[in-house]
Amino acid sequence: MLTVLILEGGSWVEISVRLDRVNAAPSQSALASVLESSISATGALMIRSLLTSVAMLSATAANCADLGGLPRSAFLGTQLAPAGEGSVQPVVRGVIPQSTAAALKLHPADVLVEINGAATPDVPSAVAAAGRLKAGQPIKIEIKRGGQALTLEGRAIGKPLESYPNVNVTYGSFAFQGGKVRDILAMPAGVPNAPVVFLLPGFSCVSIEPPSAGHAYRVLAARLTAAKIGFYRAEKPGMGDSLGGPQCADITFQTELDSFRAAYRHLTDTLHIRADRIVMLGHSLGALEAPLLADERAPRGIAVYGAVLRNWADYHQQLASVQRFLIDGTDPGKNYAEGEQVRPLFEAYYFEHKSPDQIAREQPGQARALKDALGWDGGERVIGRNWRFMQALSGLNLPAAWRHARSNVLSLYGGADVVALFDTDQKLIADIAEFTRPGSGTYIEVPDADHGMTRTGTRVQARADTIAERQVTPPFNEDVAKALIGWVETIMAKPPVS
Repeated sequence: MLTVLILEGGSWVEISVRLDRVNAAPSQSALASVLESSISATGALMIRSLLTSVAMLSATAANCADLGGLPRSAFLGTQLAPAGEGSVQPVVRGVIPQSTAAALKLHPADVLVEINGAATPDVPSAVAAAGRLKAGQPIKIEIKRGGQALTLEGRAIGKPLESYPNVNVTYGSFAFQGGKVRDILAMPAGVPNAPVVFLLPGFSCVSIEPPSAGHAYRVLAARLTAAKIGFYRAEKPGMGDSLGGPQCADITFQTELDSFRAAYRHLTDTLHIRADRIVMLGHSLGALEAPLLADERAPRGIAVYGAVLRNWADYHQQLASVQRFLIDGTDPGKNYAEGEQVRPLFEAYYFEHKSPDQIAREQPGQARALKDALGWDGGERVIGRNWRFMQALSGLNLPAAWRHARSNVLSLYGGADVVALFDTDQKLIADIAEFTRPGSGTYIEVPDADHGMTRTGTRVQARADTIAERQVTPPFNEDVAKALIGWVETIMAKPPVS
């Protein structure tokens, strides 16, 4: 129901119109006809100035039905980073045009304090609060600007829908543990049996709908569909447009894996994409999940980028010991010593299965180290996830999972990736596949590509940019897409792995 106030004959007249009288994509003349039929000719003269607002409201009502039964999430549109110098408060580093943040006139350097009553003490909490916003809802943001407290109010603007030339983009949903999870299938038009790449994203609780058209996932969607290959994504529980059910920041690793199992079944059983036409693409953490999902129903192929094969605890320990040197040139001896100092904490957390809180109670002097080394927030979160989530990763037997994967395997490694660290694990993944299923394993290194699939230059160049504090926004590394597309075309041209 839409209610409009019209000034007629010196008095305000309230008009109510059912929006189901208007089609999903109404013209302004159609809307005018609906409203003008309810008032006199004098009042009708004022209708035209209201048409833009009415069209937006009508489209919102229609989109809920058109988009898999889920209302559209809002688009805050900020680039956030911790304040630094001992503070993790979220600071606005950039504002995306035509977003909610732009409409509210948020500025770079603004500190977010609260979003719709939810405190935002750090970046993950700000992202979570923004993720709960729906298009058209009132929004109130408390900020600090130059030390002064301000309140900004308005209405949340919905995320724009993705579109690509000659591509059918379907926004749908599937049921999972009492809620509905958003999924997106982009299929090249006129290609009925196109292969489909099923993305398994990285660690963080963020939406698989990045707002920037230059983000790796958006560029991959464009490049794959242009090459007549479909692209399928499913949100993590509670993210994006998803409603109800478990929330990403609270779930265990097993629950996340089960949600992607549900997405895989939805893709094959409901969307009717056969498993032998599907290629899983595991990015970062998704590279751990891909072989585990493939064990249930083998896809045509599994591609991974930025992967880990060793025990997660060992990987995390190595991050603590060498990553700072790789990123910013920190004294390697000092970096190594820092990593060794937290080794007992890692052993208690990963192998003795103690909670961070228990470790802090047993070793009161280590609370600060827990927060620095584990990213513990002092409560239930470690790097923005439930503390049980990362702990479970150290119990995975990934070499066994890759040995039993009945698929072609592509292991893609970015030469400048300082998150996956080194090429050892990626080469071993391809080696395991090739040894157990001759002809099925492929390793490709993409020079100058970082963990986010962008072109950063070599590790040395990227480190020099960091040290010099050069603000660089690297573009997507097109060689990643070329390698993936070429491999998909190759494996689709030969029989599936038996």
